[in-house]
Amino acid sequence: MERLNLSDYIKINQEKAFKIISAIDLYPEYVPGYKKVKLLEKTEKYIKADITPTIPIKNILMEAHLKPYEFINFKQITGPLDTFEGIWHIVKINDNLVKVDFSLKYYVKNFILRKLVYKFVKISFKDIITSFKIRAEQLGG
Repeated sequence: MERLNLSDYIKINQEKAFKIISAIDLYPEYVPGYKKVKLLEKTEKYIKADITPTIPIKNILMEAHLKPYEFINFKQITGPLDTFEGIWHIVKINDNLVKVDFSLKYYVKNFILRKLVYKFVKISFKDIITSFKIRAEQLGG
């Protein structure tokens, strides 16, 4: 089982940070690794989406449970990985600064697929938070 954790600060208010991170349907526009996202269900506290990754693997059916402005807890329902889940925590530092903690846990039994997925996830992991920082700047923090 692989685990990755990353924290960073983003100059944006907590509500905007949450809205950017929870807008998974927009990820293909600016987040590495996402080719296409189709929302199947979305409420204030729940998201279900079909994700097409940029690497040549099976689509991921993902669900997320949200506590507005504080966290997004997600996991794969079906897909190419045996385990794929994580959490985004958004912690308000002040009115225009948040600390974002991103944790990911994943595992693939198939040795060949594991090598491909693990390499891809480790390369793109840090780029994901960087993408959110850039998006926040584009939207005016």
